[in-house]
Amino acid sequence: MKTILTSEMRELDRRTIEEFEVPSEVLMDRAGYGVADIARHLARTCGYGDALIQLFAGRGNNGGDAFVAARHLKKMGFEIEVFFAGEASSVRGDALKQLLQMRSDGIELRELPTLEDWELLQATPQAAGDILIDGLLGTGITGRARGPVVGAIQVINAFARRGLVVSIDVPSGLNADSGLAEGDVVAADITVTMAAPKRGLIQPCALDLVGNIEVIDIGGRILKRSVRHDLQYSSGGNDPFKLKGLFLLPSFLPLDIAVGLGFPTISIAILVVIATSPAVPE
Repeated sequence: MKTILTSEMRELDRRTIEEFEVPSEVLMDRAGYGVADIARHLARTCGYGDALIQLFAGRGNNGGDAFVAARHLKKMGFEIEVFFAGEASSVRGDALKQLLQMRSDGIELRELPTLEDWELLQATPQAAGDILIDGLLGTGITGRARGPVVGAIQVINAFARRGLVVSIDVPSGLNADSGLAEGDVVAADITVTMAAPKRGLIQPCALDLVGNIEVIDIGGRILKRSVRHDLQYSSGGNDPFKLKGLFLLPSFLPLDIAVGLGFPTISIAILVVIATSPAVPE
């Protein structure tokens, strides 16, 4: 299976937006909906009928994806909490549009601008949600996480003792090209990545941090065609965009949950499952 570099993904995004006139906020809404849909599936599979889903957002596009996911999860009937690593006044662009929309839908944003704020939250492990969505840092990270994001990463990892972690595009703190982490990094149970797996996600050094990989189609036929032609996908004769996930079988998922998510009851390291990709609004 062909993987993709972050520079290649940026170019595909640019072409989709500029050449095919798909607004960037539409791509963000599709990404956020896909994250919400996978969280819903996870909640049902794990028997979380009244799940508390907590979303952790940064100021960039991953934070925007988290704001979108929060809106959709609320519509799906889940109890949600949204935490922000910093001050909301730092949000710009499409992420700001999604933040304003989220707030207009009656969803509160809890701003935690200092490490001390995050330490106080971490000291209340009983507050942990059933599903934790990591939207702190994206594929553009270079170097180690800094500032309040470090505290947010530490809270997610601490709360993960009670809940399952879903990272958006890449676990926060992980380099999406190399798979290396220079500092604090989220340890995800599922990484929901956009359009195609980023190269760093399948590096041996990253496997324990990435968990299961789910691929979301955010660009429709336009992005599919660009990936096929420009990146020369090799899928062994199968349509790569019917690939629901490159599932990495983790030791920390209970067997009944692993089976519910599509894993067979055999002990092997990597499985490729062909299925219809999660639905996204057109």
